[in-house]
Amino acid sequence: MAENDNPEKVPPGTPGAGEEICRKCEGTGKIDGETCPECGGTGKITAPIGGA
Repeated sequence: MAENDNPEKVPPGTPGAGEEICRKCEGTGKIDGETCPECGGTGKITAPIGGA
């Protein structure tokens, strides 16, 4: 996978943003039995909603 598989990821608390499924781990929170480094094991990232 590419280094940044979540190109729309923004910092939590960003206005107009919400939760989205992590593309790197496909929402499982794990990659090869290890915690996903992109989402921290939650399976979700914060991303702009509706073109925000």
